This record gives sequence, C-alpha cells and structure tokens, in this order.
Amino acid sequence: MRLLPELAACHDVSIPELLASRDERQARQRAWLTRYATPLVSFTVVAPGPMKDSALTRRIFNHGVTALHTLAEEYGWTIREQAALASASGPEGLLAIDAPAQALKQATIALEQRYPLGRLWDIDVLTAEGEILSRRHFALPARRCLLCGQSAAECARGKTHALSDLLIHMEALLHYVGFPSTRLTPPFSLSRCTTPGPIWPGRAMLTEVNLSPKPGLVDRLNCGAHKDMALEDFHRSAEAIRDWLPRFMEYGASCTRLPPESVLAGLRPLGMGL
Repeated sequence: MRLLPELAACHDVSIPELLASRDERQARQRAWLTRYATPLVSFTVVAPGPMKDSALTRRIFNHGVTALHTLAEEYGWTIREQAALASASGPEGLLAIDAPAQALKQATIALEQRYPLGRLWDIDVLTAEGEILSRRHFALPARRCLLCGQSAAECARGKTHALSDLLIHMEALLHYVGFPSTRLTPPFSLSRCTTPGPIWPGRAMLTEVNLSPKPGLVDRLNCGAHKDMALEDFHRSAEAIRDWLPRFMEYGASCTRLPPESVLAGLRPLGMGL
C-alpha cells in the first residue's frame, strides 16, 4: 500500500460530505468482500473536529499502514490487495488479508494497544461474510477518551474537551514515534520530566498557535496579519524543527548562569547544524 503524501485537503468537512464519504466507504467494503471473499481490514484515523484530512491525520495514518504491514509479516498472513485513499472523512486504508477473522481482530486490538499512536488508529475487521468484529466480541470495554479516560463516545457527544487540547495531545503522541527513548536526565534541572525531550516545547508551540482568537496572529480562525503563514504551515514548521529541540533544551539547561548574548551566540551554530 502506498503511503499518502502529507499535502492534504485541509478543509472543514460538512455533515452531508461526511455521510456521503461513509456511504462510499461501505460500498467499497462490500465490493472488496465480493471480489476477494476474505477478511477485510478497514483502517481510518481518529480525527476530532471538522477537519478530517490534514497533514497531521495523514502522518498518523502512514505510521498505521507501516504497523499493519509489520503485523501481517509477523503472523505470516498474505495481503491479497490493499489501497490507501484520501476522502472528505480523512485517510482510509483497505486491506484484504488471508487470515482467520477472529485472530486478525485480536491482533489489531493488540496493535492499537502496543503503540502510543494506536490510540489514534481506528482499525475495523470485517469477516468474509461482512460482519464487523467489535471489541464487544472479545468482552473488551469501549475505547477510552484520549484525555480523561472516560468513554470516548460520551466525551465526543458531549464535546467535553476543547478541540485544541485534543489536537495538542495527538501531536504529542505523534512525536513519540520519532523520539521513543529521548529522556532528560541529570545534571539538567528538568531531570524529573519523564516525557521525551521534544514533547514540551513542541506542545508549547502548538498550544500557542491553537489559542483563538489572537488578533493579528495566526490561530485556528485566520492568519491574522501574516500573508505567508497559515495554521497548517505553522504545524509543518513545528514538525520541521523538532529534531533540534532536544539539543536546544540540553544546551539551555547548561547555560543558566550565562548572559543572554552568550547563550544566543552558542545557540546559532546548533540551529545551523554546524
């Protein structure tokens, strides 16, 4: 299955568009079941808010595709056909897999639990007869909210959490992929932090840009006075510099007694990769 490019539609989907997209997905599923007569994996991304197809959801999707390929290899299952699609309701993957449907569903549940990003993967398994196997088939509870641990469905219906908080948490989970073991350790003053180094500064940047309204500045509502910067551009910029964030934090923690001009003089070469 090809990975999707990060350049996404990035528009708010309407309810009619969302319903039409789901109808089209179900029609594709029926067509694939008829054609291949084998269990089917239908893979989408948890995407709160009206924007379903974005650079963020596509990156999360692409990591999920890679994980599904690895899963099939681990179990020796053959992927007979696969496709990655971009629709109004977000990225979508279809995989026809020669595997026992029950075992396939159990394996995908374990996959969602194995990876931090698994909280953002929505992996449905359909039997060759078209039955959707749910967590209830295995006496498992419904999925929990990303932020509070309560029922995800109830929090979504009640709009319990701010969209900006959910998006920040999604970005944080995505950063875990690139930095699984980066930790702040002594002698730094932030040694008690147990979160991978890039998370906090990255989260701070995304928190700031998602705060709305901010007259004259980029936020979730508009671009303010910036003609060359939109919200998605800001997200891409934050992603582009994340490799440097641990170095900046390490350097800053070692310069607490230096004058600002000396700190900046040493910081520039780090940012330039010298």
